[in-house]
Amino acid sequence: MKRTKMIKMMFFVMLFAMAAYGCGAAGQDTTPETADTVTVDADESATDDADTLSPEAQDQQGEQEEKKEQEEQAQQGETAQQEEQVQQEQIDDASALDAIRNYCYEQNPDLKEMEASGEYTIFWDIESSDEKQIVVLFRSYTAAQIRYYIDRASGDTYVTEFVPGITEEEEKTEESFQIRDYIASSGAGEENKAPDALDGTWKSASIVENEEGMADALFYVQFTEKEISYGHMKDGVFTLDHADPITLITATPDGGSCVQARSQSGTEYTYRTAEGDNNVMEYYETWKEEEFPDKYSAGASISR
Repeated sequence: MKRTKMIKMMFFVMLFAMAAYGCGAAGQDTTPETADTVTVDADESATDDADTLSPEAQDQQGEQEEKKEQEEQAQQGETAQQEEQVQQEQIDDASALDAIRNYCYEQNPDLKEMEASGEYTIFWDIESSDEKQIVVLFRSYTAAQIRYYIDRASGDTYVTEFVPGITEEEEKTEESFQIRDYIASSGAGEENKAPDALDGTWKSASIVENEEGMADALFYVQFTEKEISYGHMKDGVFTLDHADPITLITATPDGGSCVQARSQSGTEYTYRTAEGDNNVMEYYETWKEEEFPDKYSAGASISR
């Protein structure tokens, strides 16, 4: 009897132990540990991919990259060349003025003959000029003031007109053109070439006392194709002091010359052959012929 009770007690102890073990297993965390996230750099991945390419594929990839680099360099070089070309082809004031004159001559074939006759007030003038635009004023024989607005870089030109006493203000017309067409066909080089009538060394009418105590001209002048050179004589040799750019050279009806220039200070002036004497050039501090009587200077006139 006692033996039977002992066996039953041992049986219950074993059941209790097994139950406790089962509860402990159920409470234990059995979730697997989360794996660390690995980030692969794109360049490293590309390098790994390249390493896995065949030698032929690697050569092809290298050729493509080299070709792309060459194309980018060529494009950069072309852009720089275009910018340099545009800068070199900037239209200068003298070329613009010459081209507008030739444009006007083409529009009115009789204009050159009317100008040479001296019976009409006709002139061209650079009214304003900056790094982007040149404005040329044409005073027609009808008294109309026609202005040509020139894009210094592109050459595109549009036109306005003002007629004193008829229109109230300057009005834009429908007229426009490309000024480079007239620079190319105008023969600007020949037009701006100093004629034989200007050869030699000229001296001012104003007289001063030189270093040797002798009477001498205040200044001496020589004409080149594009400049009026001012200087002094030393031991019989012309020595340059400075030069002013020539804007325009035209022939006068009597075979002389009319030279328009601009001084370093911006003064516009004209040398014109005296009537009946090709060895004297009269000085006018203006480009406008109608202002000649008021702008004449005997002391600044020259002779040879």
